[in-house]
Amino acid sequence: MTQQILILEDMPDTQKWLVDASKLAFPDAHVTVVGSIAAANAEILKTSPSLALLDIELPDGKGNSFIPTLLGQHPSCICVIVTIYADEKHLLPSLSAGAKGYILKDQSKQRIAEMLTQAMGGELPLSPAVATMVLNHFAETSSAEEESPLTVRESEVLALIGAGSST
Repeated sequence: MTQQILILEDMPDTQKWLVDASKLAFPDAHVTVVGSIAAANAEILKTSPSLALLDIELPDGKGNSFIPTLLGQHPSCICVIVTIYADEKHLLPSLSAGAKGYILKDQSKQRIAEMLTQAMGGELPLSPAVATMVLNHFAETSSAEEESPLTVRESEVLALIGAGSST
């Protein structure tokens, strides 16, 4: 089956680079390139993408905010963010919106192609720096949520003492 790939990117050089990487991964793919969310909305009414490569910062909004619309229309589409932003401020909302990958634009065309193949194979393609950030985020979250060394009764007694009880 021929892959239908949607690329949502506003920079012409990056559009070409993503098309080349997509064709490297899927030589027979039909690739559609749009430069705005408005154009992407129109495009998903005409085509059924199996893979979408989305930039975050676009002239008319954020690419990750388009993910729920895309998945509402095409639930089986694999959405992958391709961006320059390697921070939690952009990563976490993208993953929460339904992105199945987060690739930084500092990767080679060959590496992007490999990651796209992984994505279509059910793997979560993450740039190494992003994978490290995700692991660190969850390590910090789990250590912050450690259980209290006190028993439930000890916690109750401490709360009563804090409230002024003497016995």
